[in-house]
Amino acid sequence: MNEKFYLKTLGCKVNQYNSEFIRENLLSLGWEEKEGGWAIVNGCVVTKSAERKTRKEIYRALRKGEKVIVTGCFARYIPSFPGVVSIPEEDRVVEYLTGKKPLLKGIKEFPKHQRIWVKVQQGCPGGCSYCVVPRVRGKVYSRPEEEILEEIKAVEGNFREIVLTGTHLGVYGREWGGSLSSLVEKILKILKKARLRLSSLEIKEVDEHLLELFSSEKLCPHLHLPLQSGSTRILKLMNRPYTAEEFVKITENIRRKVKNIAFTTDIMIGFPPETQLDLEASIEMLNKVGFLRVHIFPFSPRKGTPAEKYKPLPPKVIRERFKIMEEAVIDSTYKERKKHLGKIKNVLIEEEGGGGYSEDYIWIKVKEGAGRLGEVLEVEITEVTKTETFGEVIHGKEMSSSHRVQLHSYK
Repeated sequence: MNEKFYLKTLGCKVNQYNSEFIRENLLSLGWEEKEGGWAIVNGCVVTKSAERKTRKEIYRALRKGEKVIVTGCFARYIPSFPGVVSIPEEDRVVEYLTGKKPLLKGIKEFPKHQRIWVKVQQGCPGGCSYCVVPRVRGKVYSRPEEEILEEIKAVEGNFREIVLTGTHLGVYGREWGGSLSSLVEKILKILKKARLRLSSLEIKEVDEHLLELFSSEKLCPHLHLPLQSGSTRILKLMNRPYTAEEFVKITENIRRKVKNIAFTTDIMIGFPPETQLDLEASIEMLNKVGFLRVHIFPFSPRKGTPAEKYKPLPPKVIRERFKIMEEAVIDSTYKERKKHLGKIKNVLIEEEGGGGYSEDYIWIKVKEGAGRLGEVLEVEITEVTKTETFGEVIHGKEMSSSHRVQLHSYK
């Protein structure tokens, strides 16, 4: 009888990729994906909420009498959790269960997804005062370029969008003199039908070479640049490597050189020394930069980080500020999306109801049945409301090559 396993994944794209890596390797070695054997919980501890959800999944598996392995960030953050086996590294999970090293170096599937993540690096050399990730992700490691290129060749036939991801994507290759832009250039040369998207990048890691590569229609004109705060005072306390003024200046420079670029971001609410003036500075940044999407989240103190020493703001204050920012984000992103009314987008259909992301990361709802899951359609944006964007498929055809990003010449 085959050994049984099932996976429960919480957290970021790296965790999702690592879980699929474990899954495909166990299946290749004859294991059966089914409850009643080993429960593998790939846990997250970036916030208290994520840690709480991970604990809940562990206790649920233990109550069912299953053997439990905990992997991912949680396994390093709490290495001796009662009743479980803690193994941070995904390859060692496979080796522990099977006694064999993983046969597969990458992934080929991504169940229930129309886009596929490809992890290119792991680990973070940063020192943000609130963040536990550098401690729980281990040493910075970049995968070899050839290994990544082979994986992309293997998955492109089944996915129309490939998302490069990592714990700290912008430091890819630095251990051996490589760079993210060099990797992206090589990927673009081998892609035939799929488009390429970059996940989160730090603002100062967007180099000139990378900007030049946006002239390719294969590279999605979208950058997710975490802001965290619009207050230079708070950014300094967070130990972020830029000021608010620098952030604005760099985004303006990017817009000058890549005409149709879209920005999305993250903003933290309630970092302990934050005042109402700091919050207002973050709100001002929404209009200065013009983000299409903004993920807002409350500060969560993490054990072992410098920010743990700060006295937290009252929960009521954080809730009130969160609500203020939420309303400001709705207004500012609505203003940005309205600029796209009447424009034609390349939409990857990702849900049965007929919705998906455009190349510049606008979620667009189209008529139900307008396209098959995983198909890329040419869609005209016909309506923009405060919270949603709607479009109509043009001729029911897949996107042509006529809608391209325009790059201003470098002189």
